[in-house]
Amino acid sequence: MDLRRTMVEGCDRQRCRIGSRLAPGMHGSGPERHRGPLSVWRRRDPASLTGNDLSRLLRLVGSTAMWGEPRWTAARRGDPAAAIAVALDHVRRCGADSTASDLAMCNLVLLAAAGDATAPVVIAHALAALARRRPGDAALPALAAGWIRRPPPGRAVHGRRPRRRQG
Repeated sequence: MDLRRTMVEGCDRQRCRIGSRLAPGMHGSGPERHRGPLSVWRRRDPASLTGNDLSRLLRLVGSTAMWGEPRWTAARRGDPAAAIAVALDHVRRCGADSTASDLAMCNLVLLAAAGDATAPVVIAHALAALARRRPGDAALPALAAGWIRRPPPGRAVHGRRPRRRQG
């Protein structure tokens, strides 16, 4: 199995390594990475994401590894607490537009589509952080608002249905 490896740019305190069997465009920096599949969370309104988009993200996230991130396996399998911890940690350390943050946020997109209530709030938080770093980008606050008022979830993405509250 030939995994591509890269050091994630922008990480100050801890360097993160990501490997993937898919999506060669996810690595590197520059404009090609910002248009790649992992940037969907910061480029597209959540209401515009289709089942095909989610399936593509599921295959991509499922084919990755984050070396040095022990919570990634649980996060990738759909554990909301692990996924949120990984996402917040990487946004704080690496910045919201790093490859590691993109990967963690795409995992949260999948959780949001599966019905997790906290995932869209974390995505909106990361978009707001990115908007503070890019004050000229008027689309980011609108996207953040879109994640807060996202439409009701469709089908389960990580292979399990969201729990319904009894009450």
